[in-house]
Amino acid sequence: MVVREVDYEKVKKTLTTLSSSSIFSEMFEHIKWNRSKAAYGKEDGFSNRFKELLLEIDEAKIDLDAGNLEQFADEIGDSLWDLMFLLVLLEEKGISLESVLRGRIEKQVRRGPQIYEPQEEVTCAEELEIWNVAKKKEKSGEIKGLGF
Repeated sequence: MVVREVDYEKVKKTLTTLSSSSIFSEMFEHIKWNRSKAAYGKEDGFSNRFKELLLEIDEAKIDLDAGNLEQFADEIGDSLWDLMFLLVLLEEKGISLESVLRGRIEKQVRRGPQIYEPQEEVTCAEELEIWNVAKKKEKSGEIKGLGF
């Protein structure tokens, strides 16, 4: 197989179009680009990408346990790539990144409202109880959205 030369000026131009004021948004754009241009990216699906995510998390855990924070950070970056790739796949199925993130923020507010109204500190045990009560109310349909 012949490997062609890379035109790095074209690469620079593409990178400029993918740049964003948010590094998170920039990474998301890189993943969407990868999905649309790379043969592997085009063929990748939920099951395989989820498997890749779990492998990267396992590698991150090994590095964390070994105290190798630089390698841990690298594996966390790989994990984030795979997780964000799953978000791109969700967008393709009509579930937007914004709805996923908004839903998670709402869940955090529902389950941990005390941290958004810091009048007095609560213990970890109290926080866990608040979380679990809110989670039960979610499951039964008693609360939705931000919980109020």
